[in-house]
Amino acid sequence: MDINSPFRKRPPAFVCMLFAAAVLISPFSASAGGEFKNIALPTGISLDVPSHWQVLTLETRQNLSAVGAAIASNAGVENPDGVKSTLLAVNAVPSPTGATIRVSITTRPEFTAADLSGMTASELKQAGQLVLDDFEKAEKRGGPHIVSMTTPSVRMLSGHPAFVIPYIRRSLTDASEQWHVVQYRAPLPDRLVEVTLSWRKGDEIIWRPILEHVVGSLKL
Repeated sequence: MDINSPFRKRPPAFVCMLFAAAVLISPFSASAGGEFKNIALPTGISLDVPSHWQVLTLETRQNLSAVGAAIASNAGVENPDGVKSTLLAVNAVPSPTGATIRVSITTRPEFTAADLSGMTASELKQAGQLVLDDFEKAEKRGGPHIVSMTTPSVRMLSGHPAFVIPYIRRSLTDASEQWHVVQYRAPLPDRLVEVTLSWRKGDEIIWRPILEHVVGSLKL
């Protein structure tokens, strides 16, 4: 496959992954009991989240969306075609939060499941560099500083191939603190599903097992 086709021309929605897009659909939560509850979204997506974590309000998500949109626009990496909506944004407690969960969808997927299934190791490396280039553009306009990035991979997510982007970024509030982020981008026929998991690197032993359960519970 031509790496320039699905990735270079695509608007990099992941540049704004740290800032939730405005919520167009309110999630419906169904308790699963115990330490986790299952949240079913109107689009057919569902996943477990810790029962005691904080689901962000609409107003907070709208503020984060405005920040993300401004950075993307100023950096010249905004999406001119697809419409992105955040279905769920959850923060770990207590405050200041040490981990976050974000789920969003974007219309008009920029690449297909077939594109991902056919990617070679060389193409994955090239795609990773394109992602990093976009992050660097965003950083100059107020985006987070990326400390390091691992070469992206393709992983099955609820039966669908997903483009997985793992990286370390600097904290948005404390330059001495680092966060580990993993974003899963799964193209479906009519939309792109993004699941972004972030946690404070210094507390990884606490947060990572919880977030691995979250992604493992995802149903698309």
